[in-house]
Amino acid sequence: MKNEQTAYREIYSRLARQQSHRGESRLQFDTEWVLTRGVETRDGREEYNWHGLNRGGDPAHPYLIFQFTLDGNGGFEHGGKTYRLEAGDVFAAVTPSDYRYFLPKSSPSWSFFWLSIYHPYIVSRFAQQVAQTGALVHVPPDSRLFTRTLEIWEQPSGTRDSLGYEQLLFDWMFEYERFCHSLLHPHDERERWLQDARQAVLDDLQSACSVDKLATKAGLSRTHYSHLFKSATGVSPAAWVQQVRLEEVARRLTNTDDKLQKIAGEAGYGDANHLCKVFRRYFHLSPNQFRRQMK
Repeated sequence: MKNEQTAYREIYSRLARQQSHRGESRLQFDTEWVLTRGVETRDGREEYNWHGLNRGGDPAHPYLIFQFTLDGNGGFEHGGKTYRLEAGDVFAAVTPSDYRYFLPKSSPSWSFFWLSIYHPYIVSRFAQQVAQTGALVHVPPDSRLFTRTLEIWEQPSGTRDSLGYEQLLFDWMFEYERFCHSLLHPHDERERWLQDARQAVLDDLQSACSVDKLATKAGLSRTHYSHLFKSATGVSPAAWVQQVRLEEVARRLTNTDDKLQKIAGEAGYGDANHLCKVFRRYFHLSPNQFRRQMK
């Protein structure tokens, strides 16, 4: 524990120096800002108490607060429970919603850094993850999630490569989801099930590898395979198959100029209309809108 606390205190000092030299705390794509960030310490000289329903924000266009404790301790209320936040504890809260974070009267100080994210798709994915695994996690300083989070925070304010920065945000979001799933499911077993299924889907992409085919390959009935897969990974095999296929579609939309009909056929969706319906349900954008945003 002492080593963790030392590491986080050193990180706080580094981020505080960067903030004092950088000034500007927001990053934007064109005219729209997608992220604000900061590092701060709160103590008993003034009240520090924020409720998620009083932080502003439009319920139709929510944003995400991601706050990472580095030293001291704070308080967080969510789902009818109150939590003590110490070094390495992180909460992710979609705003506006019913949560509260505050400096407890018993705490001499609380140091943390924070990110506020306004990217609609990333906010919606975080909301789904929080609903599944809760708003609070403990993140070790040697974890990939911590490294990814620092990459996001430390990006220069003058970043002009909006596509590259959006890719960083997506990579960070996926790392958060992987981290949360690893808390619920043993990592090695989970990764084996996911990677075996991913490879089978990609090997049979055009003919749309089904759960029945995955079960047959594993020598199991569909029901037994589905039960074991979800127990190990936290996701149904049907949902994972769909995710792998759509991630491949998204990759091709981003990295090629292929027509949608060609991508649909090669990804096993038959025609562009079917792909559009499925893609929109998953990404909340049409394939053409996604392509324009990424390019």
